[in-house]
Amino acid sequence: MTARSINHRLRGTFAACSLFLAGLTASYFIVSAWSKPRGLLPDERIEVPVVLSAPRRLEFITDFQEDIDLKTLRSALLRLEPFSPKPMPSVVMATHALRLWGNTESFSEEAIMPAGFHFPVWRFSAPTLLEFLTNHEQYRKYFSDADPLLIPTDYGITVKPKVDNFLDQQINRWPDCEAHVDKVISVFGEIGIPSSFPVLTEKRKGNVRNMLIDSSMRFTMSQEKEFSCKAFLFYYSLPAKWRGKSGQTTDLNEVLESMCEERTGSGCCIGTHVPQVIALALAIDKDKPFLGKSRSKLEDYIRRICRLLEDTQLENGAWPSNWSNNGDHQVMVAIEGEPAVQIRVTGHHLEWIAHTPSEFRPSKTCVTRSILFLQNSLAKLEGDAFYHNYTALTHAARALVLLSGRTAGEILHGDY
Repeated sequence: MTARSINHRLRGTFAACSLFLAGLTASYFIVSAWSKPRGLLPDERIEVPVVLSAPRRLEFITDFQEDIDLKTLRSALLRLEPFSPKPMPSVVMATHALRLWGNTESFSEEAIMPAGFHFPVWRFSAPTLLEFLTNHEQYRKYFSDADPLLIPTDYGITVKPKVDNFLDQQINRWPDCEAHVDKVISVFGEIGIPSSFPVLTEKRKGNVRNMLIDSSMRFTMSQEKEFSCKAFLFYYSLPAKWRGKSGQTTDLNEVLESMCEERTGSGCCIGTHVPQVIALALAIDKDKPFLGKSRSKLEDYIRRICRLLEDTQLENGAWPSNWSNNGDHQVMVAIEGEPAVQIRVTGHHLEWIAHTPSEFRPSKTCVTRSILFLQNSLAKLEGDAFYHNYTALTHAARALVLLSGRTAGEILHGDY
């Protein structure tokens, strides 16, 4: 072989290596760029929904403001300030407290003994709870040895789920996790957190938008859908369609229709979250139509729910654990007891009634009786009941707050 041919081959090999290294470098920068919070991994199968800069705001009805006893409600709120039986928050407590108080109400963070309690509790401010859910470093202050709560994925950011395996990895649920799929981002929508709000994981910075995109990319019809759909309704440009990581296209309107066909009373909290989602969709559609031909099916569903609530309301004004005559209520009753479950169910239903026009809610008499039941229940409860039933009671208090036309903070600081 001549020197010339050897030199020619060396140049060819060098060129090939250069191309190979250039390809590796380009791949590195592409993956690096996509791993940043604003992007997704390049994937020809996916189509991402449009995320609004801020969640939609709801108009709440004013028909029942005179029925709200603000003095009784304020007394209950004093015992529902964000607290934990341990000197650290939890995801369940934080999400329920934020729904009631919003993300700006401040409290002195200390161990306290509220009136009627037989145990000390630790109180937290709403901004601290929001940071606990969105900032890995804040979470680590309380749980230094636990797996991260916020998990970066190929498509964004998710919250540690209530499963043993996720993305082919073993998940240690201790000490905390998200009890319902997408509960956290649904709460963010309810309390008005912008999609640009920063979210810090252990490995990278992101924002709420990244959490929403990840949710839509892994969404399936077989999952628990209520909280995901609530978040989508608050944050997505509607009507919304997207193609997730499986390559399957999801139409949010079709998902809502399918929820109307599910067995009434099934799902989380004895089926009370499905009416919340459908009523939310109808409220948004009334202001800015997006449902199209799906609207009639959702209207028929919510009218059927109203008839059920009229028929199953108890003499005391509560809706019972088996409000649907068809629900999976036995387990919750065994855990909490029927009286506590009645408060939970009645609070859940009044929350969606609070932003629903008269044609899509039970009669005024029926609603008024349920309001009186919650107020009487809150007035009679001893301190320990607030300790043991915090989450259920936040639903009851929040429903009354919404119907009062005020915020929880305004009532707490008012002279009643």
